[in-house]
Formats: sequence, structure tokens, C-alpha cells
Amino acid sequence: MKGFIIGTVDPVDWSESSGWKPLVPPVHLGWPNNIAAYAGVPMVDTSLQAFRGTCKEWVGLSPPDTTLPPMDPIFTRATIASSRRFALSNKNACLIRSGNCASSSSWNQASLSYTPGNFTASRILRCLSLFATFLWFYLTASHKWHYCVSAIALGFFMHQIMFCAHDAGHTEITGNRFWDRAIGGTIASFASGMSLGWWIDQHDVHHLITNHPEHDPDIQLLPFFAFSTRFFDSLYSTFHACVMHFDAPTRFLIQYQHLFFYPVMVFARFSLFGKSYVYLLTKAKADGFRTFELIGVVFFWCWYTLMLKRIGTGFDGVNGHSVIELWGTRVLFILLNLISVCLIHIQIVLSHSAQDSVDMGVYECFIHRQLRTTMDVSCPEYLDFIHGGLQMQIAHHLFPRLSRLNHRRATVRIKQWVEQNRRYATENKSGGDLLEFKEKNFTQGNEQMVGMLEDIAGQCRAMLAVAKG
Repeated sequence: MKGFIIGTVDPVDWSESSGWKPLVPPVHLGWPNNIAAYAGVPMVDTSLQAFRGTCKEWVGLSPPDTTLPPMDPIFTRATIASSRRFALSNKNACLIRSGNCASSSSWNQASLSYTPGNFTASRILRCLSLFATFLWFYLTASHKWHYCVSAIALGFFMHQIMFCAHDAGHTEITGNRFWDRAIGGTIASFASGMSLGWWIDQHDVHHLITNHPEHDPDIQLLPFFAFSTRFFDSLYSTFHACVMHFDAPTRFLIQYQHLFFYPVMVFARFSLFGKSYVYLLTKAKADGFRTFELIGVVFFWCWYTLMLKRIGTGFDGVNGHSVIELWGTRVLFILLNLISVCLIHIQIVLSHSAQDSVDMGVYECFIHRQLRTTMDVSCPEYLDFIHGGLQMQIAHHLFPRLSRLNHRRATVRIKQWVEQNRRYATENKSGGDLLEFKEKNFTQGNEQMVGMLEDIAGQCRAMLAVAKG
């Protein structure tokens, strides 16, 4: 590791009660690619303004919210120590599956053991049943409603297999990075027309710095949505390396964002297509996986286009229908297909975008940020397959490679840990009271999301009214 040393931490910055003082993240100083500049990185209690004034590469990132009470270093250290004990106490329960990371390579698999045969068999059977339903109604269609059923079945099929692609992206299926990438790439590209490589590139950042307006690309959805009033300031996106301008068209759309939340979610798939193709053509590493995904995308559009072209030939023949009626059936098929898939987009947005997005500063620890910015969507166990296990987002974010088969049991243990630590957290008045396990059902989550969007839209209208005088 000597080749990666960039400096020596001063022993005076160590405290037995609070540990080491954090360094200011280099990205906050505008030095993401300049190793030599790290020698001057200041401690958190050093003014950043002097460094920003001398650094030509500084991109104008916002400082932490100074209106909030600072995180208590002692509370942070205690939380980190407690969370480590929690992980170690559950090692025999395999909360982090053996072999997925260096710290868990020797953990045995007991009460929450990983059973690949039973786990994948149910998924495969469900997906095959949906695909067979799609094919049956599509190939034997004699009425328009047959195509409607076919479109819905295909949408639910895509909905289910994308959960499998998500699992593969987290190396949850085989535990082997190469084979999981191959499985996920096949599902995402050949069957859904998207790039798993793009998703991994973006999703890794989302898991690391969840819900930070300047860093998390999952909530950077201007011009359609502003999930925080901080987007009113034309923030710089460190992921996209550009300024997210709060310009006139954006200001107009944000005023009504709560009204078109669901319509945008229906067509969100086209946004994923666009981002995938830009990634594959401009950013993806030129390797076998990139070539594989490009072939898969071309294959997807070939079979999907041919499928749409054939629609209408099954009932009374093409000659018996006008061009308008024929294309109307095809458009209806596409809409029903998109609506069937959009549940996955809505659910993932509920778990994060309506949650806290403020910057608590560099003292905030990982587990505190995840609990603060993430919410579970509760549902009966028999409906877990609809949500793909992702309704238990807190367990997923704390243990990203944990099989979804174990999410429910892991969630029970996480709730117990949170409850055990709340007494100290509530007594501490420096941000510790945010240590809580948030959970709502699907209806409540939607109400919270739309209410939050409406509130921000109202603030946008008020800001524009004041600007007009």
C-alpha cells in the first residue's frame, strides 16, 4: 500500500473518544484527479475558503448545511463501533454472504444460508410462466384484447427479470463477478435493451453517497424533478461532471412536478435507454462486456420491432383494418407494456427520493447516512416477488450483496439494532436523533412522495413570484 500514501496524519488529530478527525473529501476541494494536490488537504476544522480560492479546479460544490447541528464525533464513533459489533455478531447468520468481500471471506453460512437451487428455481419458473403467457396470447391473438394481455404479461416478465439483473449487478446470483456480469448483461441487454455496465457505474455511486444532491445520480433528474430545494441553485453534478442548470424550462416543469410524476415514471424506460446508449458509446471500457452489451441492444431492438410489426396480423388480417386502427393497436401494446414495467421505477423512487437529502458533513458515518436517506416499503411476504426484495432497501443498502432471500430476516435484526441504539442517539442532540428505521406501506409511500414533490413545487412558485416582484 506504500505506493498509495499521499501524506501522514498528525497524531494531534486523534482522540480516544472520537477517533481521527476526518479529512475534507478531495472532491469538495476540486481535486478529483490531481494526486499531488492531496498533500494540502485540510482537516475539517480548517476553513475551506482559502483552499477554494487557490484551487483552479474547484467546481463550486456546496458546503455542508450550516443551519443543522453538527454531527457529534463521539456519537459517530460509538455508532461505527456498534455497527461493527452488529455485523460481527451476525457473521454466523451470513448477513454478508461468504466470499463476496474480503471481510466476510471466512464467514460460515448458517441460519440465513444461501440456497442457489431453491432461490433461482422460483424466479425462473415465475419468469417462464409470464413469458409463456405473453407468447400464447401474442401468437394466437384473434382480438385486440389478446394483444393487451400479451403486452401486460411481457411487461411483468421484463419487470421480474430486471430484478434478476439487479441481483447479478450486486454479484448475488453466483458470487462470481464474471458470471454474474454475463448473466446480468444477457438479461439487461438482450431482453430489455439496456446496459448493465451503465447501471453498475451509476448504482455504485448511489450506494456510496445516497441522496446527496451533488453526488448521487439517482436523484439528479432535472428538468423533470427536483427532490430538494438545493437544486434551485444550479448544482454541480460530480457524477456527470456538469452543472445542472435551473433554467427557465426547468423552473416551469418543476412547478407542476407533482402532477406528472406517474406519467414520467411510465416513460422512464426511455430515459434508461438513452443513458445506457450514451454510456456504451462514450464512457464504457472497450472490453468484451461492452461489445456483448452492444450486440444485445441491437438484438433487442430487432426482435421488439419485428414483434410490433406483426401485431394486427392475427385478428382478421391486416387488410381488414385501417392504418390508424393497426397503429393504434401497436401504440396500445407499447403503453400497456410500459405501464406494467413502471412499478419498479416508482418503488425505487419511493425508497429514497422523498427521504432526507441534506449534507450532514464529513463526520456522518455510513450507517447513519443509509438509515437517514432510506425507507422500507412494507408489504405482506407473499407479495415480495412483486417488489423483488427491493422494498427492504435498508437491509439492501447496509448489506448490498446479501441475497434477497434473506432480506426479511436481516430486516428484523437491523430493527433490533436500531432500537438498541436509539436511547443513546436521542440523548445526543447532534444529529443522533435521526438514527431510526423508516418504513411505510406502498400507499403511504406514494402519498409522501407526491406530497414532497407538491411542497417543492410550491416553493418554486413562491420563489419565482418573489423574483418577479
